[in-house]
Amino acid sequence: MDAADRVGAPVMSRRDAGGDSDRCGGDRLDDRGVMPFERRAAGTADDVAEQVTTLRQLCREAGRDRAGLHRAVALRQPNPAGAGRLAQLGVDELVLVASPPDDPAHAGDWVAELAADWQ
Repeated sequence: MDAADRVGAPVMSRRDAGGDSDRCGGDRLDDRGVMPFERRAAGTADDVAEQVTTLRQLCREAGRDRAGLHRAVALRQPNPAGAGRLAQLGVDELVLVASPPDDPAHAGDWVAELAADWQ
């Protein structure tokens, strides 16, 4: 146990700050210099556009360059046809949130179908 005490906690090179509102996340961007993320899925690409506009404004106010941030979003009802618009909005990563089938034997087919929809 003494050796563990000397080693200390692991050091992370990046910290994410979460929040349930744009203003809360923006305050953390200001104070800690990290990108906020939403803990809830955005409803539509229009909601993402509004959030990106707010994020750009908060970055300007904090003297941060938006280009240095990684933006990931999850939509309530994602549609492969909307992926291009998300890219235009500056979204770097679309997180797909879905539940696998109850029967593990069907999981492979479920993953294959999900991947086929988004290729």
